[in-house]
Amino acid sequence: LGYRGPDIMRLTLPARYVPGYAGAAERRVTAFVEDREGRAWIGTEDGLWTRENGELREVEHFHGQRVQAIATAPTATPVIGTVNGVWSFVEGEWRAGVRGRLHTLTTRHDGAVIAISGGRTELAMTRPMISTDGVTWEPLKAAMMAGRQLPPSTDPRVSVTAIARDLHTGFSFF
Repeated sequence: LGYRGPDIMRLTLPARYVPGYAGAAERRVTAFVEDREGRAWIGTEDGLWTRENGELREVEHFHGQRVQAIATAPTATPVIGTVNGVWSFVEGEWRAGVRGRLHTLTTRHDGAVIAISGGRTELAMTRPMISTDGVTWEPLKAAMMAGRQLPPSTDPRVSVTAIARDLHTGFSFF
């Protein structure tokens, strides 16, 4: 029960063994953006791809990761949001700028990138972060203040899967 590997809901098996999953080989687009140079950045459930001049290339760093969001950034390379956090391309390599479970990633009207992430538990507090360069991140105080001004929820809900996971890992207690 204390095993901290992948939880049961993330375990997979080959689709060819499961009736009704004939279309499973077709990748589903989970995020998409075109940068200033016209290159398309395509996020999928199992990686990130670029398309330039009709040529598709996989971005090896994200192989096997679910790309949830892509935001344009002041830098030439977009900011990539995965289930493990937010990544920026800095000095020739991908670096994590924001860690934690990503809830949303967007570009503000002035070009700054906003990421909202949270902890591992279902009801963990979120961390709104902002970057004006796509590389360095700081807390987005306006969003944090807005969150404090909102009225409390009258009927918060938690999934049974989350409760089981949080009980078994100890996150509910510690």
